[in-house]
Amino acid sequence: MLLKKERYTSKEFMQKEWDGIWSKVWLLGCREDQIPEPGDYICTNIGVESVVIVRQYGGGFKAFHNVCMHRGNRLADEGVGHANPFVCGYQAGNSSDGTFVEFLILRRFLKETPPVVVYRNCLAILGRHLFGSV
Repeated sequence: MLLKKERYTSKEFMQKEWDGIWSKVWLLGCREDQIPEPGDYICTNIGVESVVIVRQYGGGFKAFHNVCMHRGNRLADEGVGHANPFVCGYQAGNSSDGTFVEFLILRRFLKETPPVVVYRNCLAILGRHLFGSV
């Protein structure tokens, strides 16, 4: 039995597959040896989300969405690299672990810091959510 080419080219089929299968199973984010030193990171796409996994100074890992909490800019280019800290290109705010950094200009219009969810010891990603590994 031959599979129809639409299984490989259809955006609708891709979305069905993502919703029905890939958003419900563990997906590999990276191998530990790809980011051996503190500040080393890998930026990869998991489905439609850009994700950064970074080695911490304590030896663990953190994973977060590749986005500045202020303007939504990307913090890292896809691939493996080293950043200490990550820098938002919009106004040069920085962070070593994906947490939001308060900028002086934001004090004028933010009543509170936006919530940030960062998961520790994470190498795998479950669907659209980042989860810590056991």
